Amino acid sequence: MNVKKGKNDNLYSVKDLVGLGLFGRDKAYRIMHSPGFPSVRIGKVFFVQKEAFWNWFNSQTVNGGDSNDQ
Repeated sequence: MNVKKGKNDNLYSVKDLVGLGLFGRDKAYRIMHSPGFPSVRIGKVFFVQKEAFWNWFNSQTVNGGDSNDQ
């Protein structure tokens, strides 16, 4: 994975996740640090590949399923 300072079209940062409008900053940080979430840490910053995020997101269920709502 090639990560350069600046924008990478294949990765989401916490700021990018917040920009999607699905949840706020605190929730995005909790999700990035949660077990089972496909994030990677590069230095002090967490990222998630876009495809991996959407696969994870679409696998979450509502009402008693395997949710990461912490």
